[in-house]
Amino acid sequence: MLLQAANLGIANAAEEVRKVLKVVRMEGSASNKYKNCSLGMKQRIGIAMALLGNPTLLVLDEPINGLDADGMRIMRDVIIDVTKNYKCTVFCKLPCSSRFEFSTPSVRR
Repeated sequence: MLLQAANLGIANAAEEVRKVLKVVRMEGSASNKYKNCSLGMKQRIGIAMALLGNPTLLVLDEPINGLDADGMRIMRDVIIDVTKNYKCTVFCKLPCSSRFEFSTPSVRR
């Protein structure tokens, strides 16, 4: 992730990486190897990488696919935090049968 931040020209890359890992609730797992992460952790790492550079729009394709109920709750909370902390609009593609509710107007299904 540090390499991605450097490629984006982010001045304080290490601090920015710590910041986005905290947003996706992965600050305690920063030293884990990617191959040892669960599916939910990998999806949150993807969101953290997408947040590098402070985007105004984030498009997520089935962010809860394959997650258990606890993983879905964590992902919902992460997406809500992204809209609040980054002032970022989030579009999510979700299956029609999905029961994934948001309580913020800047998250669109």
